[in-house]
Amino acid sequence: MDLSLCQSCSKIDTSASAVVICLDCKEGLCKPCLNAHKENPEYIIHRISEVNSNQRCMFAASSINTSKDDVLPTLPILKFKFEREINILYDGKVYISSLAVTKDNRVILCNARSKNLLVYSENGKHIQDCKLHGEPWDMAFIHGGSKAVVTLENMSAIQFIETSPTVNPGKSLSLPQKCYGVAVIHNHVYLGGRGSIYVIDNAGKPVTSFDLGVKGFVWYLHPGPSETLLFTSYDFDDVGSLNLKTGKYYFRCEKKTIKGPEGITTDKNANIYIACRDSENIQRLTPTGVCQSIVLSSKDKIKRPYGLAFNSQCTKLYVANNDGQSITIYLGF
Repeated sequence: MDLSLCQSCSKIDTSASAVVICLDCKEGLCKPCLNAHKENPEYIIHRISEVNSNQRCMFAASSINTSKDDVLPTLPILKFKFEREINILYDGKVYISSLAVTKDNRVILCNARSKNLLVYSENGKHIQDCKLHGEPWDMAFIHGGSKAVVTLENMSAIQFIETSPTVNPGKSLSLPQKCYGVAVIHNHVYLGGRGSIYVIDNAGKPVTSFDLGVKGFVWYLHPGPSETLLFTSYDFDDVGSLNLKTGKYYFRCEKKTIKGPEGITTDKNANIYIACRDSENIQRLTPTGVCQSIVLSSKDKIKRPYGLAFNSQCTKLYVANNDGQSITIYLGF
């Protein structure tokens, strides 16, 4: 497939140069087709990359059909260096369980010891608080980042929020039981419960559920490549990837090299990053779940990390650090 051409235009016998590649659709897109792609709610979390010499490698690595035994193409690997630490100043208890970074680099923090989301600039300036109906645990962007959904751990509920131009609370929905991790894929909300993942639509209607066969809560979730869902369960050191089409594991890591897994995220190459609270480091896995390296550790100021997230360009990694008392920012290079 020639990724330098727009495949959508080719289907109607028109030739146009691709300006981006959708790694999930496995297609090049011209600018008009890109705009149409963004407006389709089924594609809101698809990963879009600029056309350059590295994209064919990224595209190959994102394919779920890649065998664990195959040799993956060489990918550009990020290294990290400490940039700054943001100490959270709040009139009350602070415990940052999760965070997300908007496209304009505002950092939205879930303070699980209050009913507030805390919003900071990347330079550490406090911008605003957003009061919710309950204590926030995890959050995930929807609709391209203009909205998000937050799990409320003490209420067995979720709450939607607006994120632009400021962070504002929206409606909340009750859940049949307590949930922690949350991810949005297409028009479905995935929620981590005790040993299971529950799926609802944006109106709160149940869609399906997946029994993971783990004993503890699913504390964090994150979209994986090509219809997969990544999860962590701190209670028994479980990390895995669920194939959403089959309901079966794509891979699973248990109790060997990962100690105390908490937050989980991915970079633009579909590499997986896990905040390991008990071993006090950030570990990187390949897209197929092979432990690759420890990218940050105590010598890099990592101490009891929880949530973590990249900015939209995947050039900086934000870590809820020091038992959720501060945010440490690392520059990727």
